Amino acid sequence: MILYFSSTGNCKYAAAALEKADELLPGIIEDIVQRKRVRVKGEWPAPMLMMMKKAYKSASRTKSFTVNDKCVGCGRCAAQCPLGAITLTEGRPHWSKPSCALCLGCLHVCPENAIAYTKATVGHGQYYNPKTTR
Repeated sequence: MILYFSSTGNCKYAAAALEKADELLPGIIEDIVQRKRVRVKGEWPAPMLMMMKKAYKSASRTKSFTVNDKCVGCGRCAAQCPLGAITLTEGRPHWSKPSCALCLGCLHVCPENAIAYTKATVGHGQYYNPKTTR
């Protein structure tokens, strides 16, 4: 299921997911610290994982990002990028690495909604995690 949220909307699904994540996070952190291998319920078989990895690699190419004329060159997208894949060139974002993490943080943090990832995201609302600052 793909859900698009507007910055002013309220979604019970998102709130429930965040609450559940808060409950599970301490245990997950502990497993990571102890380097414990945990089989996740419903884990995908290896051939399916290989296909998904190939699809992700293809989808994570930064050539799919576009910026429209509403861009004000604020640089929030570059500051948000966890991989440093975005630089400002002449006041506009430029994806300077061939791939990204596909977090879409740049798209959601843009104050003018000027960034799109493929034509499918043009004009869609933005989602803000209520537990982060913009």
